Amino acid sequence: MKKVAITGSKGVIGSVLVKGLRDLEIVEIDLPDTDVLNYEAFVLKLVGCEAIIHLAWKYADPDSPEFLDSAKMFENALEASREAGIKRVILASSVHAGDGTSYGELKTKMESLSKEYAENNSIEIIAIRFGGVNREDVLLENEEGYEKIWLRHNDCVAIMQKSIDAETVPGKFEIIYGVSK
Repeated sequence: MKKVAITGSKGVIGSVLVKGLRDLEIVEIDLPDTDVLNYEAFVLKLVGCEAIIHLAWKYADPDSPEFLDSAKMFENALEASREAGIKRVILASSVHAGDGTSYGELKTKMESLSKEYAENNSIEIIAIRFGGVNREDVLLENEEGYEKIWLRHNDCVAIMQKSIDAETVPGKFEIIYGVSK
């Protein structure tokens, strides 16, 4: 049984994955137990894991200092994975990557840094541009265009399972769009 860490395990996507990835030993990493910003404690949680799914994100105003905490958590996830000997990192990106917003631009920057990190280290990285995942697993008909980005729970779990199980990642880095048909 593969041992996989999930940061942000209590969030919407994290909860879906913890419930759906039944054939894995899941190490849940979330507040208040473990703060991804606390590097030393974070590395200890990763020891023995074969992969990490990094979903942790601090929702904050893009002009606030807390917004940059998400970038630091991302950097910690890469470096702690390398230090703990993890070979596969799966990162949460977004269908909004590159859309001109501060959020989208930060996601694009994270993808670029991930590609560079994979090229220079013994780590394979998959960035999943998640679409809309909601706790109720329903199509939100009152949100215009949501049907184009909706990601059903079962599809979210399937994308993640395939990302974990893939023998290799082409070029050590890949971007995958996570939306349901």
